[in-house]
Amino acid sequence: MAKQKPKISLFSAGNDHTNACLNFTRSVDYGYIEGYRLGAELLVNHVNSQNRDHDVLVFPIVFLLRHHFELQLKKIIRDGNRLFDIEADDPVVHSLRKLWMNARELMVRVDDRYPGTKQEYSKIQNVIDQFSAVDDQSTSFRYPRDLDGKPTLPDVTHINLVQLRDQVNFVATTLNSFSAWILQNIEWKHDMYADCDPG
Repeated sequence: MAKQKPKISLFSAGNDHTNACLNFTRSVDYGYIEGYRLGAELLVNHVNSQNRDHDVLVFPIVFLLRHHFELQLKKIIRDGNRLFDIEADDPVVHSLRKLWMNARELMVRVDDRYPGTKQEYSKIQNVIDQFSAVDDQSTSFRYPRDLDGKPTLPDVTHINLVQLRDQVNFVATTLNSFSAWILQNIEWKHDMYADCDPG
């Protein structure tokens, strides 16, 4: 009787250099937020350099970029609430428009200390508006049809992936800077309270 091979676990370490570490940083958010953006970046680079697979990779590319935004905005909201001692549940909505409205409110509260420009807000708004018009609930690039059986992207016929990536990268960098600035303010706040603590 042939000896059965041991079952391979899909979610454990192997014997080569391709093991991914899921807890490599204290910030759980970082791997998710940066991972989705980087995944899209690598796929766009593949399309651009190989001049192929445009029409099938467009769906994961746009989904990854959109999900990057969703997670980054949720992090800004969560950290902004911490900074201002606002007791609120973590946002669970998928709507980029709603998340951006909430995040922007908090960003404006720290904006006088942020070394950015008001133009950044309008550029973020423009990208969020365009994503929201096409895929407000994060389903259009995951499924070809909605729950009623209708096409999820009836009016979109072409997407320039390099142009999309470049626009998204600008906004992603700006949102990341805002996020880092909020965290810096949280650290300053903790340091200030620590200095005032007689104990």
